[in-house]
Amino acid sequence: MLSLNYMKKSLFLLILITSCIKNKDVNKEDKFFIVTNGAAKSHFSTLNTLNHFPTSRNPELALSPIVRSIGEDLFILEPDNDSIKKYHRFPNGDITERGVLRLVPATGASDMIIVSDRLGYSSLKGSAKIMAWDPSTMAGQGTVDISSFGISDADPDATLMAFSNGKLFVVCNQRYSGKTVPSPAQVLIIDTKNGNAVTSVTDDRGAYTDNTTSAVFFTENGDFYLYCGADKPEQNGFLRIKNGQSSFDVDYFFGIGAPGTIDHLSCSYYAGSNILFSMGALTGSQQFGAFSINLIDKKVTKIDLPASTGYAGNIFRDGNNLYFGLSTSNAKGFYEYEMTSGKAGIAPKINTTNMGDPWLMGAF
Repeated sequence: MLSLNYMKKSLFLLILITSCIKNKDVNKEDKFFIVTNGAAKSHFSTLNTLNHFPTSRNPELALSPIVRSIGEDLFILEPDNDSIKKYHRFPNGDITERGVLRLVPATGASDMIIVSDRLGYSSLKGSAKIMAWDPSTMAGQGTVDISSFGISDADPDATLMAFSNGKLFVVCNQRYSGKTVPSPAQVLIIDTKNGNAVTSVTDDRGAYTDNTTSAVFFTENGDFYLYCGADKPEQNGFLRIKNGQSSFDVDYFFGIGAPGTIDHLSCSYYAGSNILFSMGALTGSQQFGAFSINLIDKKVTKIDLPASTGYAGNIFRDGNNLYFGLSTSNAKGFYEYEMTSGKAGIAPKINTTNMGDPWLMGAF
């Protein structure tokens, strides 16, 4: 029979071993990733491997990729390579390619959202289609043809997307011969629970340009917002579709294009409570500043962060802190902003100067 003392020692050893196993979980600095843009390539890094060029944890990517994550898996859309790649992060921090979804060449994939581990969507603005695909198998699941909604040709040029309650909201920018056709802001609402029925919603108060100068998001109460980074100041602002509606709210337009302030917004992040954070192109300057935007009070407030070039991007949230990707006159990297106190960093919390312009930051 085992002694009580032996059993106590065995139990202690079991607890110690279990604790050690738990401590072998992914290092916190491997859970956060950074993508930087170089002259011809983008570089992926975790915080642990920042400033180290291609290793098993630092794959090289096509320039300016779109990145999404679910659990331990990372999905990377490389528009220039007509592909979506899937990577898996292991407990030791190594990152291995797990699959590739090859797109038809020149389909012009411009956005990617992942609804669940079995459903994702990509907008193919070069083929007038929205593609559904399975993130678990990396296989296509069919397409939705939207060619009938083109204005000057048979392609409405689908770009940014957002998903809520079974409905996929797709923004179109109606390009023809390389130029944006003068047209109202347009959103296609695809009802995925009703045979992918498509409803086109337009509004002359706004006009859409492209991915870099627009934003789409849902608020907590299900309202959909579209920011139109239009060339005309009077069309530069926010439109809203209220929850459950299929047309733009005639009582809401939040214009931000008053002369002498902001030319357009870029790299937006919705933080909740009707507050959006964005980078704004400063009028009469080649620089971008950081701003907080109250969508209900229609108020824009400058944040005391250094000005940046337009080569940086992305705003990432970790708890109550935001990290703005900035390429300033002194350094490149992610600058910390404390939402609770309003304190803004004067130097990058995460320095990417040796790697390139800070394109995006995320977690998985």
